[in-house]
Amino acid sequence: MSLLSRTWCFVLLLLVAGHVFTASAQIPRFLNPVSYSVPGASMTVLADLNGDGVLDIVTANGFVFNGSGVSVLLGKRNGAFQPATTIVAAGNPNWVLVGDFNNDGKLDIAVGNQPNPNLPPPVGGPTVTDVSILLGKGDGTFSPSIETPTLGALTMAAADFNGDGKLDLAITGVNGPVQILLGNGDGTFTVNGTSVSGLSGSIFTGDFNHDGKQDLLAGGWQMLGNGDGTFTLGQALPVTGLQTVADLNGDGILDLVGQSVFKNIFTGEAAFGLPDGTWNPSFISNFNSDGNIVAGKFDSDTKTDLFGAGKPAQGLDPSVGGLFLGNGDGFFTLAVTGFGFTIDGGAGVSFPAFSAAGDLDHNGSPDIAMAVGTGVQVSLNTRGTPPLLAQLTTTATDVIGGTTVTGTVSLGGPAPAGGALVSLTSSSPSATFPNGNTVLIPAKSQTATFTISTSAITKPTAVIITGTYHSLRQNGRFTIVPPFSLSSVSFSPFSLIGLYGGAPATGTVTLSGPASDGTVVNLSSSIPAVVSVPASVSLKAGAKTATFSISAFNVAADTSVVISATLQGATRAGTVTVRKETPTVTITKAEYTVSKSTLLVEATSSDRVATLQLFNPKTGQLVGSIPLVNVGKFSGQVAVGGPFTSVAVQSSVGGVAVGSVQQK
Repeated sequence: MSLLSRTWCFVLLLLVAGHVFTASAQIPRFLNPVSYSVPGASMTVLADLNGDGVLDIVTANGFVFNGSGVSVLLGKRNGAFQPATTIVAAGNPNWVLVGDFNNDGKLDIAVGNQPNPNLPPPVGGPTVTDVSILLGKGDGTFSPSIETPTLGALTMAAADFNGDGKLDLAITGVNGPVQILLGNGDGTFTVNGTSVSGLSGSIFTGDFNHDGKQDLLAGGWQMLGNGDGTFTLGQALPVTGLQTVADLNGDGILDLVGQSVFKNIFTGEAAFGLPDGTWNPSFISNFNSDGNIVAGKFDSDTKTDLFGAGKPAQGLDPSVGGLFLGNGDGFFTLAVTGFGFTIDGGAGVSFPAFSAAGDLDHNGSPDIAMAVGTGVQVSLNTRGTPPLLAQLTTTATDVIGGTTVTGTVSLGGPAPAGGALVSLTSSSPSATFPNGNTVLIPAKSQTATFTISTSAITKPTAVIITGTYHSLRQNGRFTIVPPFSLSSVSFSPFSLIGLYGGAPATGTVTLSGPASDGTVVNLSSSIPAVVSVPASVSLKAGAKTATFSISAFNVAADTSVVISATLQGATRAGTVTVRKETPTVTITKAEYTVSKSTLLVEATSSDRVATLQLFNPKTGQLVGSIPLVNVGKFSGQVAVGGPFTSVAVQSSVGGVAVGSVQQK
């Protein structure tokens, strides 16, 4: 186990071997978050507070959402949690960590209280900065707090700095010094003055120079422990915004993980550690987070990965955060886009989500607990031993009763030896499992399919198919619909002037009941040169109607055209009348200059339009338009390939004229 301790995950590092997240292809790497209400939740720490072997959640409620103090959510072995209990109702905590501060073998909570200048004023919080120690009773409850006044208490770390076997604290505030609080072994502390002034930010502990004494990383500097609770200033850290310390390249030496933010662009930085406890210069890496960053082996290999809260790409905003799988060289592959979110606190203030990782459901893979301001979101990792049931899907959304549907169950990782037996249930007697109410995912496989038989019904029936494996359920949904037929085909308008280029109209097919998946109605026109329709129109599952486009072309005389629709051997038809264009347009000049390939057209029209369109009457192709230049008069020149011997001039309301073109 590494000597490294990050303040927000101190006990996690002492008690839990961390890994986070995994999946394959489209199978989810983690389940949808389950939310627990904790007003003001700003930070999470995972630890077994009541000694039942299950991780619990401790929150600092520093976001002012009608909440303050510290809360505890006791865990259940399946990754669920009991409702939050407030163990400290007042205060303005910004940091919590867990450790045994009175050496009784029971975990206690240390709380850093200081109004954060970047947040709105606290509601009923303390006016002084201090550290509160809540001594644990071993059952998830705590004694009244013991206060130690400090110069600042925004961030903390715990370790034995003077070698007396008692946990000490390193704390810092805003632009203040790092203070060392030497533990007396009973929950009280002796303030050991200030070690180094002018430092602030997150604090990390560990024996970085391998001399057997605990060191600190804080405020952009390394502080080398002297073994008596004092420190000597060491190397300036080569990364900006230190987030965590982890072995990124597998050489057994801790590396630095940082992040800089400029104009809302989050940029990851890494620096490799050297055997003497110092670090090489930093380099830009491809990870980021809108919040803190946690490290662990999140997939099945031995390389360190990173996870950070965030959000997928939105419009022009790039993706932020997610699961970044380590390549072993300080660079990463994005496996899952960011989740969690930044909370809008009003008045232009926003707060980043804060993540912690640990095995919450006891299957050997770590999960995520994230403070999101209004509460805690828990997302279970689908990989593990055994892996979790990640999803259940069906091949249909709407099917006619009597149709067979295929379902698929998927695990987050390969099934164990002997396979994974998933139990199946249906919410409706109209959907059954002809091959039995279980499906076996073979060993080393992640998916298996099963058959669902449906019965004829008289009205649409929603069906929920549920798969259960190791007490975890996933659902798939579809609807059984009654048999349906093609009722009618209609048109709007059903009478229109035919135009060069096609006059637009809309057709509608109507069914007697909701459509099933893949319902397609075939279409045809009795005179395609006059009325054009698509070959078919598809209906959305569950819909009773669908529309299609119609184009009516110019005719020499009024013409009736039959449009037919066919489904399941039944045909319904209707008639569209295409009328001859009205003679409201007169061509006064039409000249084609062969050397320049330009067509000059002048025309008059009584139609109130802004332009007249020009067509090749032999092909029906639109070649351009001429604008209105005076009352009723239009003129313009367009480039067009020759030879061009005749032109059709048409208004959008149906007036048309066809004339010869003089060649020049």
